[in-house]
Amino acid sequence: MRLKLLATIAGVSLFSALVAAQNSKQIQVFASILDGTGAPAKTVEAGDIRLMEIGADAKVTKVEPVNWPVKLQILLDNGVGLGSQNVQQLKNGVKALLEVMPENLEVTIVSTAPQPRFLTKPTTDRAAMQKAMDLLAPDTGAGRFVESLAEATQRIEKDKGDYFPVIISVGTTSGDANVRDNDINQINKRLEARPTTVHARPGHTFRMSRVFMMRSPPGRRVVPTLPRPAGVSSPGRPPPAMDGT
Repeated sequence: MRLKLLATIAGVSLFSALVAAQNSKQIQVFASILDGTGAPAKTVEAGDIRLMEIGADAKVTKVEPVNWPVKLQILLDNGVGLGSQNVQQLKNGVKALLEVMPENLEVTIVSTAPQPRFLTKPTTDRAAMQKAMDLLAPDTGAGRFVESLAEATQRIEKDKGDYFPVIISVGTTSGDANVRDNDINQINKRLEARPTTVHARPGHTFRMSRVFMMRSPPGRRVVPTLPRPAGVSSPGRPPPAMDGT
């Protein structure tokens, strides 16, 4: 059941709320909600939720559970910044991550040096994912962090189905030498249209700040989180602020 899959991934219940905002337009908000004991909420009514916009209460008109699947893309820097001596550690870490992923989770794996290349296209086959990691090899070029992110967001843009997009990017401090503002703007545009949870290893700090300095749209906010190996930082976007029981 997809709702159970999402609850397993996120560890919380996911709900969609229709909200009448200050400008009298109706917007949709996605949120994870816990009950008073800290457990995933089983039922939520509009009256259980208080949502504010710029200090003013917004009226919640409808709440319903979300049963969309999650689609995960993993972008791996196998270039000079990682170093050939560390590739096996990267393989081991990602394989361990894949082992704890929920069943039937669709995963795409891409290496980023010397350019973004599929290790495996979207698949739910665990064996294919593990085999893809065996194909990961070190490269003397730099990982294309921004280019790989641009292609990942383009794939999300083209997939018109209802699902929660998630990207895990493992980068280094050695990356794209030439990044055009147009590339960053295009990534921003796609993420504004389809907000995505992004987990990124530290590195490319300047480029990351440029990519994510965007206005959060009043439409869709996606908040599932994924387990990660110890030591991997994941500055994903937090859920909307909501009070509920």
